[in-house]
Amino acid sequence: DRIAQRRQINRLKRQYQALMQTGDVLIHAHNERDLLARLCQQMTHDTAFHAVWIGRPDAQRQMQVLAQVGEGTEGLADLHIRLPQDGNGPLIVRAWLTQSTVFNNDHQADPQLAPWLEFLQRHRWASALATPVRRGGAIWAVLAFVSAERGVFDADTVTLCTRVGDLLGRGLDALDLRHQLAQQQSDEAYRARHDALTGLPNRFALEQHLPLAIERARRRGTHLAVGMIDLDDFKPVNDTFGHAAGDDLLRQLAARLRAQLRRPDLLTRLGGDEFVVILEDLDAETVMAQLQTALDRLHTGVETPFDLGEGWQATVGMTLGAALFPGDGQDADSLLRQADAAMYVAKAHKGDRARWWTLDASALQAAAPDDGQPLDAYGPQAQALLERHRAFWEATTDRFVASWYADMAAHPEMEAIVQTLEPAEFAQLKAHQTQHLRFLLDPGTAQQAIVSAAQHIGQVHALTGVTASMLLTMMRAYQRILAEQWLQSLSQPAQRSLLLHLLQSRLDDDVGAQLQAHTDTLSVLLAPLTSPLPDNSTPWAQVVRDEISMLARLPGILGVTLARPDAQGVLQLTHAVGTVPIDEVLAALRQVELISTI
Repeated sequence: DRIAQRRQINRLKRQYQALMQTGDVLIHAHNERDLLARLCQQMTHDTAFHAVWIGRPDAQRQMQVLAQVGEGTEGLADLHIRLPQDGNGPLIVRAWLTQSTVFNNDHQADPQLAPWLEFLQRHRWASALATPVRRGGAIWAVLAFVSAERGVFDADTVTLCTRVGDLLGRGLDALDLRHQLAQQQSDEAYRARHDALTGLPNRFALEQHLPLAIERARRRGTHLAVGMIDLDDFKPVNDTFGHAAGDDLLRQLAARLRAQLRRPDLLTRLGGDEFVVILEDLDAETVMAQLQTALDRLHTGVETPFDLGEGWQATVGMTLGAALFPGDGQDADSLLRQADAAMYVAKAHKGDRARWWTLDASALQAAAPDDGQPLDAYGPQAQALLERHRAFWEATTDRFVASWYADMAAHPEMEAIVQTLEPAEFAQLKAHQTQHLRFLLDPGTAQQAIVSAAQHIGQVHALTGVTASMLLTMMRAYQRILAEQWLQSLSQPAQRSLLLHLLQSRLDDDVGAQLQAHTDTLSVLLAPLTSPLPDNSTPWAQVVRDEISMLARLPGILGVTLARPDAQGVLQLTHAVGTVPIDEVLAALRQVELISTI
């Protein structure tokens, strides 16, 4: 008896060692197949288990082997084990149907195993246990343990095997969560670089792509064209047929324009009805002919009416301002500003222009300072120009902000955020927006001041659910409304072009810093979700302190508390970390009724 008892103790010791190492398997597995295979391997290494396998019924109710290790497991598929209607069958079937752990310490004595008895004897499957594996809260598979000895599955071994099945389910849930988080990060990265409405790359993608395209052109000795596109007569489409029809038109237009581009070219949507096209690999000797051909092909996108459904059709035009590398600029910002200015010149002459696009630098040249250098948006001449128009902007900023929020109301995602505000909060938000606009237009505002303010705003947007795509849409509407007000209010083209140029520069600094802060904030918030799990040797108290300290350092978090109920059900504070006094954190939690008594 003592020898048998010692053997049992040694067997249990080896099995519990395998159980402890199962945690490493669950943590380090890269995918489902790897996880299942490594678990089976681990549980047959130096244990009493002759074989371990995992099965799951398919749509035809036949058990499919997902992973297996051990003698005889290669022949499992040939047994054609099916889920019967009467609930009888091998242990793996019974475990699936009852969703509970079942075991048999002597296969020879089980009449339900008669059809498979020859297989069991040939491979020395004397006893077995099957336990369900749950994934996402529902039974997903069955884990089977097989021994070459009878009587192996005592109470301790049954408990151990059941626990392994539970751990496997948790490991699969953790694997699903990691995959879900990775997919969410991938989706967020895609959304950050693509326009939600049309699927085209957005301004952020443009800012990444254009400098690289310029470097390619510089290395190859080729030309590159940047085209700024604005639709003609698009507003009447929205006014007549509604914003949904306007969105449909933009989707159709994006598909048409994209179909006319070559592989190296890029079409992006900045927001509203504004697009940018990048044409690469233009030969220096024939650049104008190539540009004309490419833009003629692009214009076919608006030469046929757009079907808006229910028998309605709409027609729009396009205006494009172009700039060429290297002649019109050496970097992305200068080329975009040149193309933008050329587009507004062409837009202003829509009624008497010879063609729908222009490559005309005279707008900036006519409006440039006397020394011929590009206008510094923060320099003395820009300050003087803004000071000259101060009375106009101070008188019109309230009206501008009202127009801007009316435009934002057409976007459901943005309107949903606004609807969460109380009237007083919304009024305060509009007041802040007016103040921010005046801050941008103030002659004395320095570039670093704009960047610093924008970094804070970008972080706030990230923490309140404003996505990068929504941010870009808001900014382009901002720019469009400003431009429309200038064109209507300023009669001198040179003054208008200068204002467009310098305010575009300031807005670019503003939105660029906001987007960077938005991206940085989301990266910091998501980082803890993909951080490695604590080492098994780390004390639990240290794990808790490290985790809540990490949470307390996240943007937007003032404090983190951890509490647990005592024997009387009263929450007792166990840990607290924060950047504000803990009494203030607790008072805030009580105020919103997240806790009652600590």
